[in-house]
Amino acid sequence: MEYSAFILLTTIVVSVLYGILSRTLTFLPFVVWTEELSRFSIITLVFLVSGLSIRKGIHVGLDLLLEKITGVWNKIITTIINILVIALLSIIMIVTFEYMGTTSQISPALKMPISYLYIFVVIGMALMIIELFCLTTLKWREE
Repeated sequence: MEYSAFILLTTIVVSVLYGILSRTLTFLPFVVWTEELSRFSIITLVFLVSGLSIRKGIHVGLDLLLEKITGVWNKIITTIINILVIALLSIIMIVTFEYMGTTSQISPALKMPISYLYIFVVIGMALMIIELFCLTTLKWREE
Protein backbone atom coordinates (compact mmCIF):
# COMPACT_ATOMS: atom_id res chain seq x y z
CA MET A 1 0.00 0.00 0.00
CA GLU A 2 2.84 2.38 0.79
CA TYR A 3 4.37 1.77 -2.65
CA SER A 4 1.01 2.50 -4.29
CA ALA A 5 0.77 5.71 -2.28
CA PHE A 6 4.27 6.69 -3.40
CA ILE A 7 3.45 6.03 -7.06
CA LEU A 8 0.19 7.99 -6.84
CA LEU A 9 1.83 10.91 -5.05
CA THR A 10 4.58 10.97 -7.67
CA THR A 11 1.94 10.93 -10.40
CA ILE A 12 0.19 13.89 -8.78
CA VAL A 13 3.38 15.93 -8.49
CA VAL A 14 4.58 15.15 -12.03
CA SER A 15 1.20 15.79 -13.68
CA VAL A 16 0.64 19.08 -11.83
CA LEU A 17 4.19 20.21 -12.56
CA TYR A 18 3.88 19.31 -16.24
CA GLY A 19 0.50 21.08 -16.43
CA ILE A 20 2.02 24.24 -15.01
CA LEU A 21 5.08 24.06 -17.24
CA SER A 22 3.00 23.38 -20.37
CA ARG A 23 1.02 26.56 -19.73
CA THR A 24 4.06 28.74 -19.16
CA LEU A 25 6.77 27.35 -21.45
CA THR A 26 5.91 27.78 -25.11
CA PHE A 27 8.09 24.92 -26.40
CA LEU A 28 6.11 22.29 -24.42
CA PRO A 29 2.84 21.06 -25.93
CA PHE A 30 -0.21 22.31 -24.03
CA VAL A 31 -2.18 19.44 -22.48
CA VAL A 32 -5.50 19.51 -20.67
CA TRP A 33 -5.50 16.04 -19.14
CA THR A 34 -2.96 16.76 -16.36
CA GLU A 35 -5.53 18.39 -14.08
CA GLU A 36 -7.92 15.47 -14.44
CA LEU A 37 -5.16 12.91 -13.90
CA SER A 38 -4.01 14.63 -10.72
CA ARG A 39 -7.60 14.91 -9.43
CA PHE A 40 -8.24 11.20 -10.05
CA SER A 41 -4.91 10.31 -8.47
CA ILE A 42 -5.74 12.31 -5.33
CA ILE A 43 -9.10 10.58 -4.96
CA THR A 44 -7.50 7.18 -5.49
CA LEU A 45 -4.73 7.99 -3.03
CA VAL A 46 -7.18 9.03 -0.31
CA PHE A 47 -9.20 5.84 -0.50
CA LEU A 48 -6.28 3.47 -0.87
CA VAL A 49 -4.34 4.80 2.11
CA SER A 50 -7.39 5.03 4.37
CA GLY A 51 -6.93 1.42 5.48
CA LEU A 52 -3.26 2.09 6.12
CA SER A 53 -4.12 5.06 8.30
CA ILE A 54 -6.45 2.91 10.40
CA ARG A 55 -3.69 0.30 10.82
CA LYS A 56 -1.22 2.94 12.01
CA GLY A 57 -3.79 4.58 14.31
CA ILE A 58 -3.71 7.99 12.65
CA HIS A 59 -7.38 8.12 11.69
CA VAL A 60 -9.72 10.39 13.64
CA GLY A 61 -10.84 8.77 16.87
CA LEU A 62 -12.00 9.34 20.44
CA ASP A 63 -8.73 8.50 22.15
CA LEU A 64 -9.39 10.72 25.14
CA LEU A 65 -12.39 8.65 26.21
CA LEU A 66 -10.71 5.31 25.61
CA GLU A 67 -7.56 6.30 27.54
CA LYS A 68 -9.63 6.91 30.68
CA ILE A 69 -11.34 3.51 30.50
CA THR A 70 -9.23 0.42 31.10
CA GLY A 71 -9.65 -3.31 31.17
CA VAL A 72 -12.54 -5.17 29.65
CA TRP A 73 -14.70 -2.05 29.32
CA ASN A 74 -12.12 -0.53 26.99
CA LYS A 75 -12.32 -3.63 24.81
CA ILE A 76 -16.12 -3.61 24.83
CA ILE A 77 -16.42 0.08 23.93
CA THR A 78 -13.74 -0.23 21.23
CA THR A 79 -15.54 -3.25 19.77
CA ILE A 80 -18.90 -1.44 19.73
CA ILE A 81 -17.34 1.60 18.04
CA ASN A 82 -15.57 -0.58 15.49
CA ILE A 83 -18.76 -2.52 14.72
CA LEU A 84 -20.65 0.73 14.13
CA VAL A 85 -17.89 2.05 11.88
CA ILE A 86 -17.78 -1.26 9.97
CA ALA A 87 -21.56 -1.06 9.47
CA LEU A 88 -21.29 2.50 8.12
CA LEU A 89 -18.38 1.59 5.83
CA SER A 90 -20.31 -1.44 4.57
CA ILE A 91 -23.31 0.72 3.69
CA ILE A 92 -21.09 3.20 1.85
CA MET A 93 -19.35 0.35 0.03
CA ILE A 94 -22.61 -1.30 -1.06
CA VAL A 95 -24.22 1.96 -2.20
CA THR A 96 -21.10 2.97 -4.12
CA PHE A 97 -20.88 -0.45 -5.76
CA GLU A 98 -24.52 -0.25 -6.83
CA TYR A 99 -24.03 3.30 -8.13
CA MET A 100 -21.00 2.18 -10.12
CA GLY A 101 -23.20 0.05 -12.34
CA THR A 102 -25.71 2.81 -13.04
CA THR A 103 -23.40 5.60 -14.15
CA SER A 104 -22.16 5.92 -17.69
CA GLN A 105 -20.41 9.26 -17.30
CA ILE A 106 -17.10 9.68 -19.14
CA SER A 107 -14.33 12.01 -17.99
CA PRO A 108 -13.88 14.81 -20.52
CA ALA A 109 -10.08 14.89 -20.86
CA LEU A 110 -9.01 11.29 -20.27
CA LYS A 111 -12.13 9.72 -21.87
CA MET A 112 -12.23 7.27 -18.98
CA PRO A 113 -15.47 5.96 -17.42
CA ILE A 114 -16.02 7.58 -14.04
CA SER A 115 -17.13 4.19 -12.72
CA TYR A 116 -13.45 3.18 -12.73
CA LEU A 117 -12.86 5.84 -10.12
CA TYR A 118 -15.67 4.52 -7.90
CA ILE A 119 -13.96 1.14 -7.64
CA PHE A 120 -11.30 2.79 -5.48
CA VAL A 121 -13.98 3.97 -3.07
CA VAL A 122 -15.19 0.37 -2.78
CA ILE A 123 -11.62 -0.91 -2.34
CA GLY A 124 -10.90 1.76 0.27
CA MET A 125 -14.00 0.87 2.26
CA ALA A 126 -13.10 -2.83 2.09
CA LEU A 127 -9.55 -2.13 3.27
CA MET A 128 -10.84 -0.08 6.21
CA ILE A 129 -13.28 -2.85 7.16
CA ILE A 130 -10.48 -5.43 7.09
CA GLU A 131 -8.20 -3.23 9.18
CA LEU A 132 -10.93 -2.52 11.75
CA PHE A 133 -11.72 -6.23 12.01
CA CYS A 134 -8.03 -7.01 12.53
CA LEU A 135 -7.65 -4.25 15.15
CA THR A 136 -10.72 -5.48 17.03
CA THR A 137 -9.40 -9.04 17.00
CA LEU A 138 -5.99 -7.90 18.23
CA LYS A 139 -7.61 -5.80 20.97
CA TRP A 140 -9.30 -8.90 22.40
CA ARG A 141 -6.05 -10.89 22.29
CA GLU A 142 -4.27 -8.29 24.44
CA GLU A 143 -3.88 -9.05 28.11
